Amino acid sequence: MVKNMKEKFRVKQISDGYFIFEILYQETKANDSIVQLIGKFINKPYAGLRRKHIPDLRKIRKRNILLVLYPSYEKISDAFCPAFYDKPKLPRPYILIGVHLKPTEDAPMVDFSILSYSIPHEILHELYDDEKTVNQKLTEFHKHCDEQMKKDFQ
Repeated sequence: MVKNMKEKFRVKQISDGYFIFEILYQETKANDSIVQLIGKFINKPYAGLRRKHIPDLRKIRKRNILLVLYPSYEKISDAFCPAFYDKPKLPRPYILIGVHLKPTEDAPMVDFSILSYSIPHEILHELYDDEKTVNQKLTEFHKHCDEQMKKDFQ
């Protein structure tokens, strides 16, 4: 349950040419910075890296991904969990992923790195239940994503 409902909620929609990401977030400075990083990750050149190095994403028939940003002060669990896939009990036309990340002061590459690893990981849970398979499917993408991040955040 969100404790502080004073800030307005916003929805930002960004497409990578295959998926449509809808980001639902409470309008705070912290969330604004996370939304900017998610936007950077959804767009070029990272969209191309995902298409090339995570071909299983094309097996997913659902095109809409709802990313819900939880306020950074809300504790969800004791485990570090920057994002999590909400497996539906009944069919729904979108993929639901919760994002729980408190921005790191003066270190956007750290936040970007966490998001770039966790969002595709959770999307793949639409196809695969086990962590080992998901991690294997992301190995090549992580290598190329790391190289691109080094260029972008120098």
